[in-house]
Amino acid sequence: MFIIPLIAIGFLIFVHELGHFIVAKLSGVKVSEFVLGFGPKVLKLKRGETTYGIAAFPLGGYVRMAGMGYAELGWEEELSPEEAHRGFNKQPIWRKAAIISAGPVMNIIIAVILFFVVFLILGTPVFPNKLAGVSKNSPAAQAGLKKGDRIVAIEGKEVRYAPEIQKTIRANPGKKITVVIERGGKLLNLYPTLLKRKDNTGFLGVEFRVEFKYRGLLSAFAHSIRVTGLVIGQIFAAIIGFPKILGALLAGKASGLSGPVGIYRVTRHVAMQGLVAMLSLLGGLSVSLGIFNFIPLPPLDGGQVLFAGIEWVRGKPLEKNVTALIQAIGISFLLLLLLLVTYSDIINPIPGP
Repeated sequence: MFIIPLIAIGFLIFVHELGHFIVAKLSGVKVSEFVLGFGPKVLKLKRGETTYGIAAFPLGGYVRMAGMGYAELGWEEELSPEEAHRGFNKQPIWRKAAIISAGPVMNIIIAVILFFVVFLILGTPVFPNKLAGVSKNSPAAQAGLKKGDRIVAIEGKEVRYAPEIQKTIRANPGKKITVVIERGGKLLNLYPTLLKRKDNTGFLGVEFRVEFKYRGLLSAFAHSIRVTGLVIGQIFAAIIGFPKILGALLAGKASGLSGPVGIYRVTRHVAMQGLVAMLSLLGGLSVSLGIFNFIPLPPLDGGQVLFAGIEWVRGKPLEKNVTALIQAIGISFLLLLLLLVTYSDIINPIPGP
């Protein structure tokens, strides 16, 4: 079980780098290396002009292209005058942006595919309006709600699914509400008075159970796109709320943001629940990796797209010393964020299943 999270994370990174690799190859750019992991290579194979390799530590990866500007690292490759046009630096701006963006885009595409497989195997989860349980001494129990009742209306509004019911309950803390239930083919009106939680939301004390609805190919695919879109929306909401997340990290509190340690723990726990759960998690992680890399912060892919945009506006690239300074600031920020998130993961461990 120890190795599964590493394989999962390695797979997502491989997919990301594969996106860069495919578009670079299709663009005619010379790709010297395509390596999964970092550190010494434990396996390498040369095919044509490209060396494919697996490094000792599979938590990273890179695609090395001619003309990427890695001379200071000893990675730059001199191209002959006949092949100079194949350097990354010789490509038009739009093609540079396409090569850089291909990694995050590939992560999002793979997420759609993973969700699609899950929905084909399992169906899509729905929470019907039928009660799976009623908590003892809760407002629901005191009002007469029972397991097996079907809530068909709440506060005068017809409902079919649990999220609609939960939304109304949360929005009415401490209030008496009208609930219409179906029991034994009859409709009954009940009037529970909701409790008020500490977070100022209402509490009724009912439970709902997830059911799975079978989907055909087109329906499963459409739903996978919809779910991917919902995950992207949640990620953007987290990005907008980043100052609050950063404040929680600095205070040593759980922030909802996970680093390598937290991702490893979650992946390990989910792997114990089976293949379908694992595929669902990988889909969510893949979307997160893709959107995170689109953030316009060097050295992320979004930062490189930003540099390409600046080059397009100026008509020439930024000076190397300016680029190096921006890169150093970006790397420093990301390292600081990684340290804070890792510290938070350690002192706020995710409970086991």
